[in-house]
Amino acid sequence: MFTAAKIKATHGKGADFYRQHLANNDYYSEHDRVEGHWRGNLASVFGLENESVAQDVFSLFQQNLNPSTKQKLTPRNNPNSVRFYDFQCSAQKSVSVMSLFDSRLVEAHRKAVEIGMRELERFAAVRIRKGGNFATKNFAYTGKIVYAQYHHDTSRLLDPQLHTHNVIVNVTQEENGSFKALDASEMYRAIRYAGKSYQNALAQECIRLGYDIEMKRSDKGEITGFEIKGVSEDVLKRCSRRREHCVSSHFLILLILILV
Repeated sequence: MFTAAKIKATHGKGADFYRQHLANNDYYSEHDRVEGHWRGNLASVFGLENESVAQDVFSLFQQNLNPSTKQKLTPRNNPNSVRFYDFQCSAQKSVSVMSLFDSRLVEAHRKAVEIGMRELERFAAVRIRKGGNFATKNFAYTGKIVYAQYHHDTSRLLDPQLHTHNVIVNVTQEENGSFKALDASEMYRAIRYAGKSYQNALAQECIRLGYDIEMKRSDKGEITGFEIKGVSEDVLKRCSRRREHCVSSHFLILLILILV
């Protein structure tokens, strides 16, 4: 599933705060660094396609500066404005737990994230402010974003939790080539759709890898997701606490692998 948060220019105590925050796996293991990579249809425009996230480039984006020219990136330059949108995508708990023993599930999660983000990018837009549209909420789709992607395998509490931060820069590009602030409102509206695209892709990958899955339903009978069959609720609960509690569950998981 996807969740989203806005990151303002003044977030933290320094231009590189958020980048440093994301580079830890995840947040407290300072010796386990995670390398981010630039993604999105706009990445190539800035010469960043598939490049590692360098602190200086991230900092320039945070200052609303074009990393290629060092000039102002978008017209408005309010120091307290939104600089990034963090769209975080998390795997099902059973997938995260089983990935401790099967690294193929880590790659399955990453592939599914790419599919979800590709769908989400289609809803990137720019606000139309010309003529009579100046005070309206009219927009035009651009389908262009650039974002720093960080993959993690633990939560803040150091539990096994595959998740990916997709830190989208607040910029998009119009047809005439000019850079404008990103109107992310349609992306927010499409977040459930992107989440379903991610879950569907991940479920297919799990099946392809030989896992049986079971659908999870709400009280109304609506499908809300899936879990890998055979991973007990007890194991999931144990691995939803701090890592020291999860260690004792590894033996239970090994028994599951033997018995199924």
